[in-house]
Amino acid sequence: MPIVMKDVTVETRIEDHITEEILRRHLADASSEKMIYVITPNEVELLREYSPSLYHHIAKTFGYSNNDEHKDARLAFQVQSVLVNKFSTLDASIIQGKRDVGTVESKVHSYRRLLRLLQVLGITGYTDVSDDLLAQNNLEAILVDVKLKTASLFADLPIWAQEVPLVTKTAKLSAQDVQKFSYIDRLRELCGRENVVGIMVYGSSARATKKHSDYDNFVVLKKGTLKDMYNRVGYDKRTEKDILHTDGKPISMQLIEEDVFPKYIRLCHDPRQHLLHGLVIYGTVQLPDVSAAEGIERGVSHALLRLRTLKTGASNVMGEPEMFASKPNLFEYMTKTPRFILESALNARDGIRYRSKEEIEDALKSRGIHVFAYKNDIEHAQKAILHAAIGGTNLVEEYFKGRRFDTTLVQYKPACLGVA
Repeated sequence: MPIVMKDVTVETRIEDHITEEILRRHLADASSEKMIYVITPNEVELLREYSPSLYHHIAKTFGYSNNDEHKDARLAFQVQSVLVNKFSTLDASIIQGKRDVGTVESKVHSYRRLLRLLQVLGITGYTDVSDDLLAQNNLEAILVDVKLKTASLFADLPIWAQEVPLVTKTAKLSAQDVQKFSYIDRLRELCGRENVVGIMVYGSSARATKKHSDYDNFVVLKKGTLKDMYNRVGYDKRTEKDILHTDGKPISMQLIEEDVFPKYIRLCHDPRQHLLHGLVIYGTVQLPDVSAAEGIERGVSHALLRLRTLKTGASNVMGEPEMFASKPNLFEYMTKTPRFILESALNARDGIRYRSKEEIEDALKSRGIHVFAYKNDIEHAQKAILHAAIGGTNLVEEYFKGRRFDTTLVQYKPACLGVA
C-alpha cells in the first residue's frame, strides 16, 4: 500500500495559563486530521523571537504585530534548529528499525516543511521526495532518501555566524575504556573500516559511570561515503548483534560525514557539552569551539522547538491515542521533554555546565513535575504526556518569560544556493 501524505489542519488556541482541565477541554476536538496547539501569551512572544514562521501564522489569526526588521535572521536560526532536530532522529528509524507508516509520513512532512522554510530565505533548488518512491511503500528506502537529502541541506546551508576555531580530538583510551567500548571494531567493520574517520560517544555513556541505558555514538565518515552506507547498516542489512553490547545495552549510531560533523555539532542544542565531554573512542574528530552566548541561544531555541513537539504530542495522544499504545520510544521522547527544557533553562540562567540526570530530575520534582515511566496503556499515556506538556509550559513561563533572541549572533545574508 503506497504512502499517502494526508493534510492536517492546525488550530492554535491561546490561554493565559494551562492546566490539565484546560488542555483536555481544548484537545477534545483533536483528531488525526486536526491538530490543536494550546499555548500561552508568553509562548506567542517567544515564537516571535525564536520561531518566526510559526509566529507569522498566529499573528495573522489573532491580529498580533508582524513588523520585525530582524525576522529573516530569526528565521535563519530557527531553520538551523529544525534541521538538527529532524536530522538527529533519522538513523534511529533506519538502523534500529524504529519506524512505521506514521513515522515515515512524519519524516517526509518535516523534510517538506524544511524546504518551504528555506524557500522563504531564498534558498532553492533542492528536490522533494518523489511520489514514485512514496508509492513503492518501501519504508527504509524512503527514510534513507530523506536522510541523504537532509544531509545535503546540512552540507550546503550557511552558518550565518562568525567563524569559530575547530578543536581536534583524538582517541586516547584507558584500559577501562577499551573494555567498556569493546564494540569499536564491530562498528568499524559494519561501516567499512576504510570509511570511518572517527567515533565519538556522547551522553551519559561517555562518562565514568555505569548509570546509562545505552551507548550513543557519532560515527564520522569520510566525505562521499554516506550515500552507500545504508546498504551496510540498514535495519534489513545488519544483525541484532551489531547494535547490542555484550552488557545487553543497545548501541545507537548517528552517521555523519566529516565535513558536516562540525556544523552539526555547532547547530545542536548543547555544542559546548560535546566539546568538553564527548569521548572520542576511535580516530579523530573536529569540534567547534562555540561561545557560551551562542551555546545558550542554541539551547533555548531547541528547548522551545521541543516544547512545540510536545504540544503536538499532547494533541496526538488525545486525538489519535492508538499511535502511542505500543511506542515506548515516542512516549519517552515526549515525557522527557521537561528535563531537556530545564537543562537549557539552567544553562541560560546559571551558565553552561554538566548536570546529571538525577540533578535535573530532583529539580523537576521540586516543581511537581514527574517523568512518567512507560506503560502500554492509553489512559496512562494521555495523563503522562499532558502532565509533561503542562510542566514544560510552566518551565518556559518561569525561565524564558520576556527573553529576547540575541540577533547579533546571526550574520544573515540572503542566499540562493541553486543546488541542482
